Amino acid sequence: MSYLRFLPAVATFLLLSACTVPKQASSPVYKGKLLAAYCAFYVVEIQNPDVFEEGIDWRTGEGTIISNAFTIGNFCDFSGSSIKVGDTFEYQVLKDSVSNNCMVCLGYLEAPSLYKNIRVVKQ
Repeated sequence: MSYLRFLPAVATFLLLSACTVPKQASSPVYKGKLLAAYCAFYVVEIQNPDVFEEGIDWRTGEGTIISNAFTIGNFCDFSGSSIKVGDTFEYQVLKDSVSNNCMVCLGYLEAPSLYKNIRVVKQ
């Protein structure tokens, strides 16, 4: 009869060990530099020469042309990071769309028309 005490624990262990979490293909890690940040606009310059074509040309407010830039699309997620203008960081591009549900100011920055949703992996 004493073995019946362990039956729920054994059953739970067997059920949990049979469950597996599907592995997601991880996207490559890129290096970027935050060039501008204003309200909901965050402009990143791609630092990896082998993927410069992933960005577009962008003219800064001072007239400088950056050839490999994009705007962060998921600005609500990014605004919580401690990354400041001029900082370099590593990120992954998210394939899924992200909804932005946060308060932002009503300022405007002439930013690249290419938007990417990213996840910061290293600051």
